[in-house]
Amino acid sequence: MSSLISIALATYNGEKFLAEFLDSVYSQSYQNIEVIAVDDCSTDETEEILAKYKNTHGLKYEVNSENLGFIKNFEKVLSLCSGEYIALADQDDIWFPEKVATLLDNIGNHLLIHSDAILIDAKKNKIADSFTRFSNKKVRLTSFKNLLFYNNVTGCTSMIKKELIQKALPFPDKIIYHDWWLALVAAKYGNIQYLQEPFLYYRQHDNVSGGAEIMQLKPLISNSIFKGFLIDRYEKNLKFINWFQSIKTFFNIENANELKLINGMINYHNTFFTQRVRLSAFFIHLRYFKFMYPHYRLHTKILILFTSLIGLGKKLKTNSFKTPRS
Repeated sequence: MSSLISIALATYNGEKFLAEFLDSVYSQSYQNIEVIAVDDCSTDETEEILAKYKNTHGLKYEVNSENLGFIKNFEKVLSLCSGEYIALADQDDIWFPEKVATLLDNIGNHLLIHSDAILIDAKKNKIADSFTRFSNKKVRLTSFKNLLFYNNVTGCTSMIKKELIQKALPFPDKIIYHDWWLALVAAKYGNIQYLQEPFLYYRQHDNVSGGAEIMQLKPLISNSIFKGFLIDRYEKNLKFINWFQSIKTFFNIENANELKLINGMINYHNTFFTQRVRLSAFFIHLRYFKFMYPHYRLHTKILILFTSLIGLGKKLKTNSFKTPRS
């Protein structure tokens, strides 16, 4: 008997593209699938679309009583999947008919398998034939150490084994992305496979990132020629402080080198915007630079190295700004 494949779908205000996505899922060449959806309090017609596909195709869905946010909502839908294998899904993509079958045929003894994708815009205009090349993802770097620093796995291209969910859930509160976390756990306890062929159209939208902390910092560096770079660096520092602390808490790491690395990076990111010259943090940064920024261009690497050595603490102190710590 063929294995049951769960399609894990976290929805939120997805009425515009959801039906097209579900049509592509139910047109898969591999038919032993269940679609499990959890809606995170949509205010549009998303729930009505889910109800329609429940009636016509047997889709299973729940609606949250309160908004959980994308990561926790995805955690919930993963916990509801009963298949031996689980394919991660976004509500606005279009799957090729052979996607599920090909990933299943190639997952083997890997905990996670993922593929390339064709990048399109909201109107289905092609942006790039390869999302991997477009985003310069280093998909062959799959060690735990590499994945501490950056993610090369795109969730909607992935299939995972049920046993990975048993190891990775519940998600820590302050992880950066759910697919990154799953990739990290897969690298820690098993291995990852990559297929270079695209098996879906991956829809790209215009997004604006920010937050209260970034808005606090912007006036302090508004006159700097590097202001965009510095804001980006500051935002990444806050995320990585939480990221490394979550990893340290979740994993019972016995490897002394890994523990030293994680503690060193927490210290480094905590002191990025301090007043003093940080030689110890700089040398930590220099030692692990190839793991942290394998896909950055030379001029960006030079800027990062410079700002890792010389902080902005004097100006921050003048403006009574304190770097948040957690």
